[in-house]
Amino acid sequence: MNTSWKLPSGTSGKFVGAGNKLLSLVKSEKPLTIPSEQIVRHIRFFDKKTFEFIDEVEMTEIGSKYLRALFQLKINDPIVLSYPIGERQKKYMEKLSGIKINLAKFDYFMEN
Repeated sequence: MNTSWKLPSGTSGKFVGAGNKLLSLVKSEKPLTIPSEQIVRHIRFFDKKTFEFIDEVEMTEIGSKYLRALFQLKINDPIVLSYPIGERQKKYMEKLSGIKINLAKFDYFMEN
């Protein structure tokens, strides 16, 4: 889908979407949240020497509160980025993914 985004002449502080329909920039009182059961998280790993993508493994369901503690994230972090897996997370990520993690050979990341 190719969507063109442009600001119509004479407007300021507003953005437009497809078909030049104005999109409001009103700040929501409550942040948008997605129930954790709808979020599919993966472990992706790459060769340490070549940086080549090796594989992706889907993780079993895990709560955001647990992930924040495991990756030492702030309480309000939406957990939408890529997080490197190190020694601290290794045994838990192995259990959640069912794979053996070899940190000497591969770089691992937990991602959505």
